Amino acid sequence: MDTALASNKKAGLGIESKSLKKDYVGRNGQVISAVGPLDYAIREGEFFSIVGPSGCGKSTFLRLVAGLIRPTEGQIFLDGREIIEPSDQVGIVFQRPVLLPWETVLNNVTLPLRIAKRLDAEGVDRARSLLDMVGLSHFANNYPSELSGGMQQRVSIARALVKNPSVVLMDEPFGALDEFTRESMNEELLRIWMLQKSTILFITHSISEAVFMSDRVGVMTSGPGRLLDIVTVDLPRPRSHEERTSDDYYNYVRVVRSVLDNASQAGREK
Repeated sequence: MDTALASNKKAGLGIESKSLKKDYVGRNGQVISAVGPLDYAIREGEFFSIVGPSGCGKSTFLRLVAGLIRPTEGQIFLDGREIIEPSDQVGIVFQRPVLLPWETVLNNVTLPLRIAKRLDAEGVDRARSLLDMVGLSHFANNYPSELSGGMQQRVSIARALVKNPSVVLMDEPFGALDEFTRESMNEELLRIWMLQKSTILFITHSISEAVFMSDRVGVMTSGPGRLLDIVTVDLPRPRSHEERTSDDYYNYVRVVRSVLDNASQAGREK
C-alpha cells in the first residue's frame, strides 16, 4: 500500500440502524412512508450491497446514513455514535461523477479538503496518491471533459476517499456506464477497497454486480422499504473477472434473484 495512504488509515466504522423510519408529507398533506422500520447492522470493513425494486427507499437509507436527512423515527449509528449531521468519516460517490468542469482533476479530488479549509501539502500528497491508486496520476492536470465516463467516476471515487473516510456510500455509481466499463470499474473498486478496507455501503439495481462485489447483499421490499433478507456471499477474495463464470457465482445470483422476487411479491401484497 502507498505510504501516504497507509499512514492515514483509520479503522472502519460499523453502521447500525434501529427501528429506522423516514416519512415525507405529500402536496395534499398525505404522509408517505419511504423506508422502515429498518434494522441494519453492517460490519466495519464490510462490503455491503443493497438491492430492491425501484422506489423501495435504497437511496433514502443511504442519505440517512450520510446524515443528509434525519429519520422520522428510530436511530442510526456510526461506530456507536448517533448520526445527526454529515460526518468527515463518510465519503459519498453518486451515480454521476458531478465534477467541476472548470477545475483540473487534481483540484476536483482536493475539493472536499478545500471546502473544509484543511488543504495542505499532506492533503495534496494524499490526493496525488489516490489518483495514482485509481490509475489517473498522469491526468492530474487534465479537465473532466478530457476524460471518459469511467475515468471521471474514478476521479469521484478518489475525491470520496481524500478525507480518509471510514465509510464510503455509493449510490448506483456505475449505473450510467456501459457493461464492459461497468465490469472493469467493479474490479477497480474491489482493488481499491482491498487496499483501503473502508466500510462500503453500495446501492445497485444489478443483482450480478451486487453478488460480485459484496460480502453480504441486503434485499429490500418495495416502499416503504423494509429489509426482507440478507444473503451472505461466500466467494473467495480477491475476485477477478473469471469469478463471474463460476457455478458458485451463478448460484448466489439465483438466490438473490429469488429473494428479490419475494420482495416484489411482498410489495404487491401490501
